[in-house]
Amino acid sequence: MAISVGDLIRYIVTGTIVLVLATFGLKVWNKQKLEKQIIKELRDLAHPATSFEAIYADDGKRALFKSMGLLHKTGAELDKEPVEI
Repeated sequence: MAISVGDLIRYIVTGTIVLVLATFGLKVWNKQKLEKQIIKELRDLAHPATSFEAIYADDGKRALFKSMGLLHKTGAELDKEPVEI
């Protein structure tokens, strides 16, 4: 029993559509996961014990630069302004 050409084309088109939808879904899911991770890290950095108001200057500078890096990552990888997060 040979498969008909029409069935073969239908299976190929259906498989392609499923593959495209799965790829798109994974991209959206990874962006949401990255956004949640950035928000969590920024909240941790905003805590008074780890913020720029830290007791030691080096800790404050480290927190400040890490915050700046996360805000840049927001614009570069998520295509969002820091205000949107």
